[in-house]
Amino acid sequence: MAGRRKKSGILIGVLVLLLAFTLFLVTFFRQSRSLTGFEEMYLNAAETPATGVSAFSRRMGQFFTWMFDWDRLQKERDDLEAETARLRAELAIMDEQNRQFEDLLELQNTAAADPDRKYLAAHVSARDSEGVLSRFLLDRGSEDGVEAGMCVIGTKGLIGRVLEVGPHYARVGTLLDPTMAVSVVAERSRDEGILKGIQNDGRAEQRCELLYLPFDADLVPGDDVVTTDLGGIYPRGIPVGTVVEVRLEGSTEAATLVEPVEDFAHIENVLILLSVGKELSTEGELP
Repeated sequence: MAGRRKKSGILIGVLVLLLAFTLFLVTFFRQSRSLTGFEEMYLNAAETPATGVSAFSRRMGQFFTWMFDWDRLQKERDDLEAETARLRAELAIMDEQNRQFEDLLELQNTAAADPDRKYLAAHVSARDSEGVLSRFLLDRGSEDGVEAGMCVIGTKGLIGRVLEVGPHYARVGTLLDPTMAVSVVAERSRDEGILKGIQNDGRAEQRCELLYLPFDADLVPGDDVVTTDLGGIYPRGIPVGTVVEVRLEGSTEAATLVEPVEDFAHIENVLILLSVGKELSTEGELP
């Protein structure tokens, strides 16, 4: 048995030497002179197994390098996954900042379109748990010049007014608050009424009622309503909503459903009217 192993070792050594010698011949003859056809054929035949052994050895080396470098590869994968998660988080933050920037830019354009009035931008910092759509807090207060009774608008129209003010906050009641009342007029027919929020089972809906209209009021779905300056709370002409339904109440009055122009479920930033000249007084209440 030992003799066979010895012979096998000798045979392998001879084959390795033969292959090395063949590679030497291939390199030497091809670089030193032109080969005859027989020499070219012989060298090509000898080169093939030698090249195969070389490629095999190279691949085996790569395999063992990969096996022994597994820990490094695992660490690189974990690092890449962590970097991917970080970049995704940063992208989400950038998207949110971009949305906030676009919202504030739209508010700025709204204020710029009305240079006769002074506005203050504010952010919704909290919502009332008992009236998510009807009341919320702003991150501006008396130290910013905010006072109770001031009008609050969005990019599309009226939101409501300030009910309470602290040094660094303001509580706002929206059009959907059933305790609020806004004097409005239909732009087409000039019919006037009082707009109030609707409350069912303690929850405000995204619609308001237009009350105290005359029986012969000429209102149809699609009519736009805006604020009047009756009561001295809101400036005249601020968009409020669109008529979506008209119905009779008794024999002398008609009631109308109005859909506000603002989406109160998604309000994030608003404008507070700090000054409107002689048009607005914070004293007095609507009937």
